Amino acid sequence: MVQQPTYDRFSAKQLTFSGTEVYKDVYQELMMLHLLSNLHQTVCDSAGLEYQTHAFPRLLCTRLVHGPIPSYFIIRQFKDDLEATNSSAEQQIKKMYHFEETCLGLPREHLVTVMKFGGDALFGGLFTKKGDTPEDKQRQPHLQPQQLLSLCLQTTLALAVVEAVYQFEHRDLHLCNILVKATKKALVRFKLRSRIYTVPSFGVKAIIIDVTFSRLALGFPGQQQQQQQQVFSSDLSSRLKCIEPSAEAPDRQEVAYKSMYQLVGDGGWEEWHPETNLIWLRYLLGEVLSARVFGHGKANSFLCLEGTRTKPILKGILALVQRMIGKSGHQQKQRSTVSNLVEKILEKLPNSGLAVEDHD
Repeated sequence: MVQQPTYDRFSAKQLTFSGTEVYKDVYQELMMLHLLSNLHQTVCDSAGLEYQTHAFPRLLCTRLVHGPIPSYFIIRQFKDDLEATNSSAEQQIKKMYHFEETCLGLPREHLVTVMKFGGDALFGGLFTKKGDTPEDKQRQPHLQPQQLLSLCLQTTLALAVVEAVYQFEHRDLHLCNILVKATKKALVRFKLRSRIYTVPSFGVKAIIIDVTFSRLALGFPGQQQQQQQQVFSSDLSSRLKCIEPSAEAPDRQEVAYKSMYQLVGDGGWEEWHPETNLIWLRYLLGEVLSARVFGHGKANSFLCLEGTRTKPILKGILALVQRMIGKSGHQQKQRSTVSNLVEKILEKLPNSGLAVEDHD
């Protein structure tokens, strides 16, 4: 799945089409994309409560295509790579991306998903890539502290909405799966159980992508349509069971994967484990708080000043998340959800910027 602005900035070497999926996996991912895209409009649950968020990509269309991938689709290639191999971009693409129709004895098809452009990965707004020029290494991240707080709150509200209406768990919410795009709207609005929540945008908007590992349910247990409940999920046991974060310098993303596996174990991935969303919010807040704008590395005085105002709020949200993860039980009445976190932020951190919009 390629977004046009992303395609324009990437090389053919980076856009690979080597993955193989079965139709069942593709179907359930498309269903989740479709349902999340529908939340750009108001959606009602069985109790008549309303939900809405614009924090997921707007799905425009999908197509199944077969045969070799046309060279014009991924013609981008760095000049140095071409000179090193003495070949043209078209030659390299034909070599890399021409799939035999008889692969595995079956025709191979490709899924093309067209979505509204969602922005650039949050990772790029936090950290400078290694190997840049000395001038680039001294460059400040383009995201300011207030914007980072807004993105964290937006992500939290978006998860609360989809968790409440679809029992949704993302299960892979690393920094490259949160996109950031500019917005002219002063407030970002979310509708959760018919209440409208607002977050100051500070000029940025969060878009959550990649539902490959996600879990979503249509029809909740305990309701009249229980027998019609349909769950979309992937068993991540084999992928996660061998992950062992370093004891000396644990990677937060690996810690998140390990924590999910410890929570769910082997099997049980079809069941609802809302704590996984909190695990990924803990990861996100930890990564954001390690950004240079909060005093890690060299930062200019303006950003440091703004960071001192914003950092305590982010740390407060992280503390709430930590406590909720620690107290979470496996009984339904004791489940810690992102919706609970939203109410705790409103109660404990009134200056966070999160607010409830009054109705006439």
